[in-house]
Amino acid sequence: MSLLLSVLKQSTDLWMAIAPFLLLGMLIAGMFHVLLRQELIARHLGRGSLSAVLKATLLGIPLPLCS
Repeated sequence: MSLLLSVLKQSTDLWMAIAPFLLLGMLIAGMFHVLLRQELIARHLGRGSLSAVLKATLLGIPLPLCS
């Protein structure tokens, strides 16, 4: 029982630590969804050309750095 309570407490503590960042990420993603037209993103990232791949790569580089 003590182990279960310890796991539950640590899980809750972890959730409380990461919740603000998850909410901020959802807020930013929602703003992008509302403010950026889908055609704009498709024009820059959707062609499959070398420049589109490079742009997507540059935009994706910070993602693993945040975790």
